Amino acid sequence: MIGTLLAAAIAITAIAFATFSTVEALEERRAATGAMQLQIASMEISADEALHAFANGTTSDAILPLIDTLSTDHDTVLHSLEADEHSRVDALISKIMAKHQLNPETRAMSLDSNEYRELEALLTSAATRANEDAIVAERHALFAVIAAAIAMMTISWTLLRWRFQAGQARTAVDARLREGQRFETLLNDSPAIFVVLREDGTVTYRSASADDVLTSDLDRDGLLDLFIPEDRARLLEHLQQDGVTGASAIFSSRGPTGRLRTWEIRVSDLRGNDLIGGHLVTTREVTYEARLREELREQATTDPLTGLANRRALQPTLGAAVQRMHEDGGISAFLAIDLDRFKAINDALGHRDGDTLLRLVAERLRRSDSAGALLRLGGDEFTAVLPLCVRYPIEAKQAGDQFLRSLRDPFVIGLDRRVIGASVGVAVTGDPEQVADLLHRSDIALYEAKRLGGGRTVLFNEPMEAAVSRPNQITRALRAADKNAEFSLVFQPIVNTVDRQIVSLEALLRWTSPTLGDVNPGEFIEVAEGSGEICAIGAWVLNEVCRQLAVWSEANINDRIAVSFNVSARQLSEGLR
Repeated sequence: MIGTLLAAAIAITAIAFATFSTVEALEERRAATGAMQLQIASMEISADEALHAFANGTTSDAILPLIDTLSTDHDTVLHSLEADEHSRVDALISKIMAKHQLNPETRAMSLDSNEYRELEALLTSAATRANEDAIVAERHALFAVIAAAIAMMTISWTLLRWRFQAGQARTAVDARLREGQRFETLLNDSPAIFVVLREDGTVTYRSASADDVLTSDLDRDGLLDLFIPEDRARLLEHLQQDGVTGASAIFSSRGPTGRLRTWEIRVSDLRGNDLIGGHLVTTREVTYEARLREELREQATTDPLTGLANRRALQPTLGAAVQRMHEDGGISAFLAIDLDRFKAINDALGHRDGDTLLRLVAERLRRSDSAGALLRLGGDEFTAVLPLCVRYPIEAKQAGDQFLRSLRDPFVIGLDRRVIGASVGVAVTGDPEQVADLLHRSDIALYEAKRLGGGRTVLFNEPMEAAVSRPNQITRALRAADKNAEFSLVFQPIVNTVDRQIVSLEALLRWTSPTLGDVNPGEFIEVAEGSGEICAIGAWVLNEVCRQLAVWSEANINDRIAVSFNVSARQLSEGLR
Protein backbone atom coordinates (compact mmCIF):
# COMPACT_ATOMS: atom_id res chain seq x y z
CA MET A 1 0.00 0.00 0.00
CA ILE A 2 2.86 2.44 0.84
CA GLY A 3 4.55 1.59 -2.46
CA THR A 4 1.33 2.36 -4.32
CA LEU A 5 0.99 5.77 -2.61
CA LEU A 6 4.66 6.59 -3.33
CA ALA A 7 4.23 5.66 -7.00
CA ALA A 8 1.09 7.82 -7.19
CA ALA A 9 2.94 10.80 -5.66
CA ILE A 10 5.81 10.40 -8.13
CA ALA A 11 3.36 10.15 -11.04
CA ILE A 12 1.48 13.32 -9.96
CA THR A 13 4.77 15.19 -9.59
CA ALA A 14 5.91 14.05 -13.03
CA ILE A 15 2.60 15.11 -14.60
CA ALA A 16 2.74 18.54 -12.89
CA PHE A 17 6.34 19.02 -14.03
CA ALA A 18 5.45 17.96 -17.60
CA THR A 19 2.53 20.43 -17.62
CA PHE A 20 4.71 23.24 -16.33
CA SER A 21 7.46 22.42 -18.85
CA THR A 22 4.96 22.33 -21.70
CA VAL A 23 3.48 25.71 -20.76
CA GLU A 24 6.97 27.17 -20.43
CA ALA A 25 7.93 25.74 -23.84
CA LEU A 26 4.83 27.31 -25.39
CA GLU A 27 5.66 30.67 -23.82
CA GLU A 28 9.22 30.47 -25.09
CA ARG A 29 8.04 29.55 -28.56
CA ARG A 30 5.52 32.44 -28.50
CA ALA A 31 8.31 34.83 -27.48
CA ALA A 32 10.55 33.58 -30.28
CA THR A 33 7.73 34.02 -32.76
CA GLY A 34 7.05 37.56 -31.51
CA ALA A 35 10.74 38.48 -31.76
CA MET A 36 10.84 37.23 -35.31
CA GLN A 37 7.71 39.21 -36.17
CA LEU A 38 9.29 42.40 -34.74
CA GLN A 39 12.41 41.74 -36.73
CA ILE A 40 10.42 41.26 -39.96
CA ALA A 41 8.23 44.28 -39.26
CA SER A 42 11.24 46.56 -38.66
CA MET A 43 12.94 45.29 -41.81
CA GLU A 44 9.83 45.85 -43.90
CA ILE A 45 9.33 49.37 -42.47
CA SER A 46 12.95 50.17 -43.19
CA ALA A 47 12.60 48.87 -46.76
CA ASP A 48 9.30 50.67 -47.26
CA GLU A 49 10.68 53.95 -46.02
CA ALA A 50 13.75 53.60 -48.22
CA LEU A 51 11.55 52.82 -51.21
CA HIS A 52 9.36 55.87 -50.68
CA ALA A 53 12.08 58.28 -49.61
CA PHE A 54 11.96 60.15 -52.87
CA ALA A 55 8.22 59.94 -53.33
CA ASN A 56 5.64 62.53 -52.41
CA GLY A 57 6.06 61.70 -48.71
CA THR A 58 2.85 59.75 -48.13
CA THR A 59 2.85 56.57 -46.03
CA SER A 60 2.19 53.21 -47.74
CA ASP A 61 -0.90 51.40 -46.65
CA ALA A 62 1.20 48.21 -46.24
CA ILE A 63 3.15 49.84 -43.42
CA LEU A 64 0.15 50.26 -41.15
CA PRO A 65 -0.05 46.56 -40.01
CA LEU A 66 3.68 46.69 -39.41
CA ILE A 67 3.26 49.72 -37.17
CA ASP A 68 0.62 47.71 -35.21
CA THR A 69 3.15 44.90 -34.80
CA LEU A 70 5.70 47.37 -33.40
CA SER A 71 3.13 48.73 -30.99
CA THR A 72 2.66 45.38 -29.15
CA ASP A 73 4.20 44.56 -25.74
CA HIS A 74 7.92 44.14 -26.17
CA ASP A 75 8.85 42.81 -22.72
CA THR A 76 7.94 39.16 -23.39
CA VAL A 77 9.38 39.22 -26.89
CA LEU A 78 12.68 40.86 -25.87
CA HIS A 79 13.22 39.01 -22.51
CA SER A 80 16.26 37.20 -23.90
CA LEU A 81 18.14 40.52 -24.50
CA GLU A 82 20.33 42.24 -21.98
CA ALA A 83 18.85 45.23 -20.18
CA ASP A 84 20.78 47.83 -22.17
CA GLU A 85 19.94 46.04 -25.42
CA HIS A 86 16.29 45.90 -24.40
CA SER A 87 16.31 49.69 -23.69
CA ARG A 88 17.99 50.46 -26.98
CA VAL A 89 15.38 48.46 -28.96
CA ASP A 90 12.56 50.20 -27.07
CA ALA A 91 14.12 53.61 -27.92
CA LEU A 92 14.50 52.84 -31.59
CA ILE A 93 10.95 51.45 -31.90
CA SER A 94 9.65 54.49 -30.00
CA LYS A 95 11.28 56.83 -32.58
CA ILE A 96 9.61 54.90 -35.43
CA MET A 97 6.27 54.98 -33.61
CA ALA A 98 6.67 58.68 -32.80
CA LYS A 99 7.24 59.58 -36.41
CA HIS A 100 4.13 57.87 -37.62
CA GLN A 101 1.95 59.04 -34.73
CA LEU A 102 2.96 62.75 -34.72
CA ASN A 103 3.10 63.38 -38.42
CA PRO A 104 1.61 60.48 -40.25
CA GLU A 105 1.56 62.29 -43.61
CA THR A 106 5.20 63.10 -43.87
CA ARG A 107 7.76 60.75 -45.34
CA ALA A 108 10.76 62.35 -43.70
CA MET A 109 13.12 59.78 -42.20
CA SER A 110 13.33 59.89 -38.44
CA LEU A 111 15.91 57.01 -38.25
CA ASP A 112 19.00 56.83 -40.33
CA SER A 113 20.19 53.63 -41.95
CA ASN A 114 22.67 52.87 -39.21
CA GLU A 115 19.93 52.93 -36.59
CA TYR A 116 17.80 50.60 -38.71
CA ARG A 117 20.74 48.22 -39.06
CA GLU A 118 21.31 48.38 -35.31
CA LEU A 119 17.61 47.69 -34.69
CA GLU A 120 17.65 44.76 -37.10
CA ALA A 121 20.77 43.31 -35.44
CA LEU A 122 19.26 43.63 -31.97
CA LEU A 123 15.94 42.07 -33.09
CA THR A 124 17.81 39.27 -34.92
CA SER A 125 19.76 38.53 -31.71
CA ALA A 126 16.49 38.59 -29.72
CA ALA A 127 14.81 36.21 -32.18
CA THR A 128 17.83 33.85 -32.22
CA ARG A 129 18.13 33.76 -28.45
CA ALA A 130 14.35 33.31 -28.02
CA ASN A 131 14.38 30.47 -30.52
CA GLU A 132 17.24 28.76 -28.68
CA ASP A 133 15.41 29.20 -25.37
CA ALA A 134 12.25 27.75 -26.99
CA ILE A 135 14.17 24.71 -28.29
CA VAL A 136 15.63 24.07 -24.83
CA ALA A 137 12.22 24.52 -23.22
CA GLU A 138 10.62 22.18 -25.79
CA ARG A 139 13.31 19.58 -25.13
CA HIS A 140 12.69 19.83 -21.39
CA ALA A 141 8.96 19.57 -22.01
CA LEU A 142 9.50 16.46 -24.14
CA PHE A 143 11.56 14.82 -21.41
CA ALA A 144 8.95 15.81 -18.84
CA VAL A 145 6.14 14.33 -20.97
CA ILE A 146 8.11 11.12 -21.42
CA ALA A 147 8.77 10.97 -17.68
CA ALA A 148 5.08 11.62 -17.00
CA ALA A 149 4.13 8.87 -19.44
CA ILE A 150 6.52 6.47 -17.73
CA ALA A 151 5.14 7.53 -14.37
CA MET A 152 1.60 7.00 -15.63
CA MET A 153 2.52 3.58 -16.93
CA THR A 154 4.19 2.77 -13.62
CA ILE A 155 1.26 3.93 -11.57
CA SER A 156 -1.09 2.06 -13.88
CA TRP A 157 0.94 -1.14 -13.49
CA THR A 158 1.16 -0.57 -9.74
CA LEU A 159 -2.57 -0.01 -9.50
CA LEU A 160 -3.28 -3.08 -11.59
CA ARG A 161 -0.88 -5.15 -9.50
CA TRP A 162 -2.38 -3.79 -6.30
CA ARG A 163 -5.85 -4.53 -7.59
CA PHE A 164 -4.77 -8.05 -8.56
CA GLN A 165 -3.19 -8.62 -5.17
CA ALA A 166 -6.21 -7.17 -3.44
CA GLY A 167 -8.41 -9.47 -5.49
CA GLN A 168 -6.24 -12.42 -4.57
CA ALA A 169 -6.29 -11.44 -0.91
CA ARG A 170 -10.05 -11.01 -1.03
CA THR A 171 -10.37 -14.38 -2.76
CA ALA A 172 -8.15 -15.96 -0.09
CA VAL A 173 -10.17 -14.32 2.66
CA ASP A 174 -13.39 -15.50 1.04
CA ALA A 175 -11.94 -19.00 0.69
CA ARG A 176 -10.89 -19.05 4.35
CA LEU A 177 -14.28 -17.71 5.32
CA ARG A 178 -16.01 -20.42 3.29
CA GLU A 179 -13.64 -23.01 4.71
CA GLY A 180 -14.38 -21.78 8.21
CA GLN A 181 -18.11 -21.88 7.52
CA ARG A 182 -17.73 -25.36 6.03
CA PHE A 183 -15.70 -26.53 9.02
CA GLU A 184 -18.24 -25.03 11.40
CA THR A 185 -21.04 -26.82 9.54
CA LEU A 186 -19.15 -30.11 9.75
CA LEU A 187 -18.51 -29.59 13.47
CA ASN A 188 -22.13 -28.80 14.11
CA ASP A 189 -23.29 -31.85 12.15
CA SER A 190 -20.75 -34.20 13.78
CA PRO A 191 -21.97 -36.48 16.57
CA ALA A 192 -18.73 -35.66 18.40
CA ILE A 193 -18.77 -32.81 20.92
CA PHE A 194 -16.06 -30.14 20.75
CA VAL A 195 -15.37 -27.94 23.79
CA VAL A 196 -12.52 -25.52 24.53
CA LEU A 197 -11.68 -25.19 28.23
CA ARG A 198 -9.55 -22.36 29.58
CA GLU A 199 -7.26 -22.81 32.57
CA ASP A 200 -9.84 -21.26 34.90
CA GLY A 201 -12.38 -23.90 33.82
CA THR A 202 -14.58 -21.67 31.68
CA VAL A 203 -15.81 -22.79 28.28
CA THR A 204 -14.83 -20.47 25.43
CA TYR A 205 -16.23 -22.62 22.61
CA ARG A 206 -18.70 -25.46 22.24
CA SER A 207 -20.00 -27.07 19.08
CA ALA A 208 -23.72 -27.16 18.35
CA SER A 209 -23.65 -30.94 18.87
CA ALA A 210 -23.04 -30.25 22.57
CA ASP A 211 -26.52 -28.81 23.04
CA ASP A 212 -28.12 -32.27 23.16
CA VAL A 213 -25.94 -33.35 26.09
CA LEU A 214 -24.49 -30.31 27.86
CA THR A 215 -26.18 -27.38 29.59
CA SER A 216 -25.80 -23.86 28.19
CA ASP A 217 -23.83 -22.56 31.23
CA LEU A 218 -21.43 -25.51 31.28
CA ASP A 219 -17.99 -25.19 32.87
CA ARG A 220 -15.36 -27.76 33.87
CA ASP A 221 -17.08 -28.62 37.16
CA GLY A 222 -20.37 -29.09 35.36
CA LEU A 223 -18.66 -31.36 32.86
CA LEU A 224 -17.21 -33.50 35.67
CA ASP A 225 -20.64 -33.84 37.29
CA LEU A 226 -21.99 -35.54 34.17
CA PHE A 227 -19.82 -38.62 34.77
CA ILE A 228 -20.00 -41.34 37.39
CA PRO A 229 -18.30 -40.42 40.71
CA GLU A 230 -15.56 -43.05 40.44
CA ASP A 231 -14.38 -41.55 37.11
CA ARG A 232 -14.37 -37.85 38.07
CA ALA A 233 -10.92 -37.59 39.67
CA ARG A 234 -9.33 -39.40 36.75
CA LEU A 235 -11.25 -37.22 34.29
CA LEU A 236 -10.13 -33.99 36.00
CA GLU A 237 -6.52 -35.12 35.74
CA HIS A 238 -7.11 -36.04 32.10
CA LEU A 239 -8.55 -32.58 31.30
CA GLN A 240 -5.62 -30.71 32.89
CA GLN A 241 -2.72 -32.47 31.16
CA ASP A 242 0.16 -30.28 30.00
CA GLY A 243 1.65 -30.51 26.52
CA VAL A 244 -0.47 -33.43 25.35
CA THR A 245 -1.76 -33.89 21.81
CA GLY A 246 -4.68 -36.22 21.29
CA ALA A 247 -4.46 -38.03 24.66
CA SER A 248 -7.50 -40.32 24.78
CA ALA A 249 -9.24 -42.16 27.62
CA ILE A 250 -12.59 -43.87 28.28
CA PHE A 251 -15.08 -42.62 30.89
CA SER A 252 -18.62 -43.55 31.85
CA SER A 253 -21.74 -41.53 32.57
CA ARG A 254 -25.25 -42.45 33.57
CA GLY A 255 -28.19 -41.03 31.61
CA PRO A 256 -31.55 -39.90 32.98
CA THR A 257 -32.90 -43.45 32.72
CA GLY A 258 -29.92 -44.85 34.61
CA ARG A 259 -28.42 -46.49 31.55
CA LEU A 260 -24.61 -46.51 31.62
CA ARG A 261 -23.05 -44.70 28.66
CA THR A 262 -19.41 -44.90 27.60
CA TRP A 263 -17.49 -41.91 26.24
CA GLU A 264 -14.10 -41.47 24.64
CA ILE A 265 -12.61 -38.12 25.67
CA ARG A 266 -9.64 -36.81 23.69
CA VAL A 267 -7.64 -33.83 25.01
CA SER A 268 -5.10 -31.61 23.22
CA ASP A 269 -3.24 -28.83 25.01
CA LEU A 270 -3.61 -25.82 22.66
CA ARG A 271 -3.12 -23.04 25.18
CA GLY A 272 -0.24 -21.68 23.08
CA ASN A 273 -2.46 -21.42 20.00
CA ASP A 274 -3.85 -17.90 19.55
CA LEU A 275 -7.04 -19.20 17.94
CA ILE A 276 -7.79 -21.78 20.65
CA GLY A 277 -6.14 -20.59 23.85
CA GLY A 278 -7.10 -23.59 25.97
CA HIS A 279 -7.56 -27.36 26.09
CA LEU A 280 -9.49 -28.73 23.13
CA VAL A 281 -11.76 -31.51 24.44
CA THR A 282 -13.29 -33.85 21.87
CA THR A 283 -15.95 -36.17 23.23
CA ARG A 284 -17.78 -38.93 21.40
CA GLU A 285 -20.04 -41.67 22.66
CA VAL A 286 -18.62 -45.18 22.22
CA THR A 287 -21.24 -47.11 24.16
CA TYR A 288 -22.10 -49.33 21.21
CA GLU A 289 -18.45 -49.92 20.31
CA ALA A 290 -17.54 -50.75 23.93
CA ARG A 291 -20.46 -53.18 24.19
CA LEU A 292 -19.50 -54.74 20.87
CA ARG A 293 -15.86 -55.11 21.95
CA GLU A 294 -16.98 -56.75 25.18
CA GLU A 295 -19.23 -59.14 23.28
CA LEU A 296 -16.44 -60.00 20.85
CA ARG A 297 -14.05 -60.52 23.76
CA GLU A 298 -16.54 -62.83 25.43
CA GLN A 299 -17.08 -64.71 22.18
CA ALA A 300 -13.35 -65.04 21.65
CA THR A 301 -12.76 -66.36 25.16
CA THR A 302 -15.91 -68.50 25.54
CA ASP A 303 -16.40 -72.07 24.38
CA PRO A 304 -19.57 -72.03 22.23
CA LEU A 305 -20.51 -75.61 23.11
CA THR A 306 -20.37 -75.51 26.90
CA GLY A 307 -20.35 -71.79 27.69
CA LEU A 308 -17.14 -72.20 29.70
CA ALA A 309 -14.05 -70.10 29.15
CA ASN A 310 -11.84 -71.46 26.35
CA ARG A 311 -8.08 -71.73 25.79
CA ARG A 312 -7.78 -68.01 24.91
CA ALA A 313 -8.86 -67.17 28.47
CA LEU A 314 -6.16 -69.38 29.97
CA GLN A 315 -3.34 -66.82 30.07
CA PRO A 316 -5.51 -64.04 31.57
CA THR A 317 -6.71 -66.55 34.18
CA LEU A 318 -3.15 -67.51 35.07
CA GLY A 319 -2.19 -63.84 35.14
CA ALA A 320 -5.00 -63.14 37.63
CA ALA A 321 -3.75 -66.02 39.77
CA VAL A 322 -0.23 -64.57 39.77
CA GLN A 323 -1.57 -61.17 40.82
CA ARG A 324 -3.57 -62.70 43.68
CA MET A 325 -0.48 -64.58 44.86
CA HIS A 326 1.55 -61.36 44.90
CA GLU A 327 -1.18 -59.55 46.83
CA ASP A 328 -2.40 -62.24 49.26
CA GLY A 329 0.13 -65.07 49.14
CA GLY A 330 -1.10 -68.67 49.22
CA ILE A 331 -0.78 -71.16 46.39
CA SER A 332 -2.23 -71.62 42.92
CA ALA A 333 -3.63 -75.00 41.94
CA PHE A 334 -4.15 -76.15 38.38
CA LEU A 335 -6.32 -79.20 37.63
CA ALA A 336 -6.33 -80.98 34.25
CA ILE A 337 -9.54 -83.02 33.83
CA ASP A 338 -9.94 -85.56 31.04
CA LEU A 339 -12.83 -87.98 30.46
CA ASP A 340 -11.92 -91.67 30.36
CA ARG A 341 -12.57 -93.53 27.07
CA PHE A 342 -14.56 -90.58 25.71
CA LYS A 343 -13.60 -91.34 22.10
CA ALA A 344 -15.25 -94.76 22.23
CA ILE A 345 -18.37 -93.32 23.89
CA ASN A 346 -18.50 -90.46 21.37
CA ASP A 347 -18.21 -92.92 18.46
CA ALA A 348 -21.02 -95.02 19.94
CA LEU A 349 -23.36 -92.08 20.62
CA GLY A 350 -22.58 -90.00 17.55
CA HIS A 351 -21.19 -86.49 17.56
CA ARG A 352 -24.51 -84.78 18.34
CA ASP A 353 -25.15 -86.81 21.49
CA GLY A 354 -21.44 -86.62 22.26
CA ASP A 355 -21.73 -82.81 22.30
CA THR A 356 -24.75 -83.14 24.59
CA LEU A 357 -22.69 -85.29 26.93
CA LEU A 358 -19.93 -82.67 27.03
CA ARG A 359 -22.46 -79.96 27.89
CA LEU A 360 -23.82 -82.11 30.75
CA VAL A 361 -20.30 -82.79 32.02
CA ALA A 362 -19.50 -79.04 31.94
CA GLU A 363 -22.70 -78.28 33.88
CA ARG A 364 -21.81 -80.76 36.62
CA LEU A 365 -18.25 -79.49 36.88
CA ARG A 366 -19.57 -75.91 37.08
CA ARG A 367 -21.89 -76.86 39.96
CA SER A 368 -19.04 -78.45 41.90
CA ASP A 369 -18.09 -76.70 45.12
CA SER A 370 -14.47 -76.62 43.95
CA ALA A 371 -15.18 -75.18 40.52
CA GLY A 372 -12.89 -72.14 40.72
CA ALA A 373 -12.09 -70.78 37.23
CA LEU A 374 -13.31 -73.57 34.95
CA LEU A 375 -12.21 -73.81 31.30
CA ARG A 376 -12.64 -76.19 28.39
CA LEU A 377 -9.41 -76.45 26.42
CA GLY A 378 -10.87 -78.61 23.63
CA GLY A 379 -12.41 -82.03 23.05
CA ASP A 380 -12.96 -83.68 26.42
CA GLU A 381 -10.15 -81.69 28.10
CA PHE A 382 -11.24 -79.46 30.96
CA THR A 383 -9.14 -77.52 33.42
CA ALA A 384 -9.71 -75.56 36.59
CA VAL A 385 -7.69 -72.88 38.39
CA LEU A 386 -8.71 -73.04 42.02
CA PRO A 387 -9.37 -69.93 44.13
CA LEU A 388 -7.11 -68.71 46.92
CA CYS A 389 -9.08 -70.58 49.56
CA VAL A 390 -6.82 -73.52 48.67
CA ARG A 391 -3.85 -73.20 51.01
CA TYR A 392 -2.33 -76.69 50.89
CA PRO A 393 -1.64 -79.19 48.05
CA ILE A 394 -3.87 -81.81 49.67
CA GLU A 395 -6.83 -79.42 49.35
CA ALA A 396 -6.20 -79.22 45.61
CA LYS A 397 -6.21 -83.05 45.38
CA GLN A 398 -9.46 -83.13 47.36
CA ALA A 399 -10.94 -80.65 44.87
CA GLY A 400 -9.99 -83.07 42.07
CA ASP A 401 -11.74 -85.91 43.92
CA GLN A 402 -14.81 -83.67 44.26
CA PHE A 403 -14.85 -83.24 40.47
CA LEU A 404 -14.72 -87.02 40.02
CA ARG A 405 -17.60 -87.55 42.47
CA SER A 406 -19.72 -85.02 40.55
CA LEU A 407 -19.37 -87.21 37.43
CA ARG A 408 -20.19 -90.58 39.00
CA ASP A 409 -23.96 -90.51 38.48
CA PRO A 410 -25.16 -91.69 35.03
CA PHE A 411 -25.82 -89.11 32.32
CA VAL A 412 -29.22 -89.32 30.65
CA ILE A 413 -28.99 -88.64 26.91
CA GLY A 414 -32.36 -89.18 25.30
CA LEU A 415 -33.29 -92.78 26.14
CA ASP A 416 -29.69 -93.73 26.85
CA ARG A 417 -27.96 -93.69 30.22
CA ARG A 418 -24.19 -93.45 30.25
CA VAL A 419 -21.72 -93.70 33.08
CA ILE A 420 -18.49 -91.98 32.31
CA GLY A 421 -15.38 -91.69 34.41
CA ALA A 422 -12.60 -89.14 34.39
CA SER A 423 -9.01 -88.65 35.42
CA VAL A 424 -7.57 -85.56 37.10
CA GLY A 425 -3.99 -84.31 37.21
CA VAL A 426 -3.20 -81.73 39.86
CA ALA A 427 -0.22 -79.34 40.02
CA VAL A 428 0.32 -76.71 42.72
CA THR A 429 2.90 -74.02 43.43
CA GLY A 430 3.48 -71.28 45.95
CA ASP A 431 5.91 -69.44 43.65
CA PRO A 432 4.28 -66.90 41.29
CA GLU A 433 7.16 -67.40 38.83
CA GLN A 434 6.20 -71.08 38.39
CA VAL A 435 2.50 -70.56 37.65
CA ALA A 436 3.20 -70.76 33.91
CA ASP A 437 4.54 -74.31 34.39
CA LEU A 438 1.35 -75.60 36.07
CA LEU A 439 -0.33 -76.54 32.79
CA HIS A 440 2.58 -78.78 31.75
CA ARG A 441 2.87 -80.34 35.22
CA SER A 442 -0.86 -81.03 35.50
CA ASP A 443 -0.71 -82.76 32.09
CA ILE A 444 2.09 -84.99 33.42
CA ALA A 445 0.02 -85.83 36.51
CA LEU A 446 -3.00 -86.54 34.24
CA TYR A 447 -0.84 -88.86 32.09
CA GLU A 448 0.16 -90.71 35.25
CA ALA A 449 -3.51 -91.01 36.34
CA LYS A 450 -4.37 -92.48 32.91
CA ARG A 451 -1.41 -94.85 33.10
CA LEU A 452 -2.65 -96.12 36.46
CA GLY A 453 -6.04 -96.98 34.96
CA GLY A 454 -7.94 -93.69 35.18
CA GLY A 455 -10.81 -92.76 37.47
CA ARG A 456 -8.47 -91.14 39.98
CA THR A 457 -6.74 -87.91 40.97
CA VAL A 458 -2.95 -87.74 40.89
CA LEU A 459 -0.87 -84.94 42.41
CA PHE A 460 2.24 -83.99 40.45
CA ASN A 461 5.72 -84.73 41.81
CA GLU A 462 9.20 -84.40 40.34
CA PRO A 463 9.85 -88.10 39.55
CA MET A 464 6.79 -88.07 37.26
CA GLU A 465 8.37 -85.43 35.07
CA ALA A 466 11.56 -87.45 34.76
CA ALA A 467 9.61 -90.55 33.73
CA VAL A 468 7.59 -88.66 31.16
CA SER A 469 10.62 -86.86 29.76
CA ARG A 470 12.49 -90.15 29.06
CA PRO A 471 10.67 -90.76 25.72
CA ASN A 472 11.45 -87.20 24.68
CA GLN A 473 15.13 -87.73 25.44
CA ILE A 474 15.15 -90.94 23.42
CA THR A 475 13.39 -89.18 20.51
CA ARG A 476 16.00 -86.42 20.42
CA ALA A 477 18.88 -88.90 20.69
CA LEU A 478 17.46 -91.06 17.87
CA ARG A 479 17.20 -88.08 15.53
CA ALA A 480 20.85 -87.17 16.17
CA ALA A 481 22.18 -90.76 16.21
CA ASP A 482 25.02 -91.85 13.90
CA LYS A 483 23.73 -95.28 12.95
CA ASN A 484 27.08 -96.70 11.87
CA ALA A 485 28.72 -95.57 15.11
CA GLU A 486 25.92 -96.12 17.63
CA PHE A 487 23.88 -99.07 16.27
CA SER A 488 25.11 -102.67 15.99
CA LEU A 489 23.73 -106.12 15.25
CA VAL A 490 24.16 -109.32 17.22
CA PHE A 491 23.22 -112.62 15.62
CA GLN A 492 21.40 -115.17 17.75
CA PRO A 493 21.65 -118.78 16.39
CA ILE A 494 18.56 -120.95 15.99
CA VAL A 495 19.48 -124.65 16.57
CA ASN A 496 17.74 -127.82 15.46
CA THR A 497 17.28 -129.80 18.67
CA VAL A 498 17.43 -133.13 16.82
CA ASP A 499 20.84 -132.88 15.19
CA ARG A 500 21.97 -129.84 17.11
CA GLN A 501 22.84 -127.98 13.92
CA ILE A 502 22.44 -124.22 13.41
CA VAL A 503 19.61 -123.81 10.92
CA SER A 504 19.39 -119.96 10.91
CA LEU A 505 20.37 -116.78 12.64
CA GLU A 506 18.23 -113.94 14.02
CA ALA A 507 19.66 -110.40 13.77
CA LEU A 508 19.06 -108.40 16.97
CA LEU A 509 19.50 -104.61 17.08
CA ARG A 510 21.51 -102.92 19.83
CA TRP A 511 21.93 -99.16 20.51
CA THR A 512 24.61 -97.51 22.59
CA SER A 513 23.94 -93.75 22.82
CA PRO A 514 26.78 -91.42 23.81
CA THR A 515 24.33 -89.47 26.00
CA LEU A 516 21.93 -92.16 27.26
CA GLY A 517 24.26 -95.19 27.26
CA ASP A 518 22.88 -98.66 26.40
CA VAL A 519 19.19 -98.30 25.64
CA ASN A 520 16.92 -101.36 25.80
CA PRO A 521 15.29 -102.22 22.42
CA GLY A 522 11.94 -102.53 24.13
CA GLU A 523 12.30 -98.89 25.16
CA PHE A 524 13.61 -97.24 22.00
CA ILE A 525 11.79 -99.31 19.31
CA GLU A 526 8.37 -98.06 20.45
CA VAL A 527 9.60 -94.46 20.52
CA ALA A 528 11.18 -94.87 17.05
CA GLU A 529 7.90 -96.20 15.63
CA GLY A 530 5.99 -93.27 17.07
CA SER A 531 8.45 -90.67 15.75
CA GLY A 532 8.94 -92.31 12.33
CA GLU A 533 12.66 -92.94 12.87
CA ILE A 534 11.97 -96.69 12.67
CA CYS A 535 11.92 -96.55 8.86
CA ALA A 536 15.50 -95.25 8.64
CA ILE A 537 16.64 -97.68 11.33
CA GLY A 538 14.98 -100.63 9.51
CA ALA A 539 16.70 -99.68 6.27
CA TRP A 540 20.03 -99.59 8.07
CA VAL A 541 19.38 -103.06 9.58
CA LEU A 542 18.54 -104.52 6.15
CA ASN A 543 21.71 -103.08 4.60
CA GLU A 544 23.81 -104.28 7.51
CA VAL A 545 22.39 -107.83 7.32
CA CYS A 546 23.09 -107.98 3.58
CA ARG A 547 26.62 -106.67 4.10
CA GLN A 548 27.31 -109.30 6.77
CA LEU A 549 25.99 -112.12 4.53
CA ALA A 550 28.32 -110.95 1.77
CA VAL A 551 31.27 -111.03 4.15
CA TRP A 552 30.40 -114.57 5.25
CA SER A 553 29.91 -115.71 1.67
CA GLU A 554 33.36 -114.50 0.64
CA ALA A 555 34.87 -116.32 3.64
CA ASN A 556 32.86 -119.54 2.87
CA ILE A 557 31.31 -119.33 6.31
CA ASN A 558 27.70 -120.37 6.70
CA ASP A 559 27.05 -119.59 3.05
CA ARG A 560 23.75 -121.48 3.12
CA ILE A 561 22.42 -120.31 6.45
CA ALA A 562 19.35 -118.03 6.64
CA VAL A 563 19.22 -114.78 8.64
CA SER A 564 15.93 -113.32 9.92
CA PHE A 565 15.21 -109.86 11.38
CA ASN A 566 12.15 -107.87 12.44
CA VAL A 567 10.56 -105.30 10.14
CA SER A 568 8.21 -102.56 11.44
CA ALA A 569 4.67 -102.48 10.06
CA ARG A 570 5.14 -98.73 9.52
CA GLN A 571 8.21 -99.42 7.40
CA LEU A 572 6.29 -101.92 5.25
CA SER A 573 3.39 -99.47 4.90
CA GLU A 574 5.57 -96.58 3.82
CA GLY A 575 7.62 -98.82 1.56
CA LEU A 576 4.44 -99.82 -0.32
CA ARG A 577 3.46 -96.21 -1.04
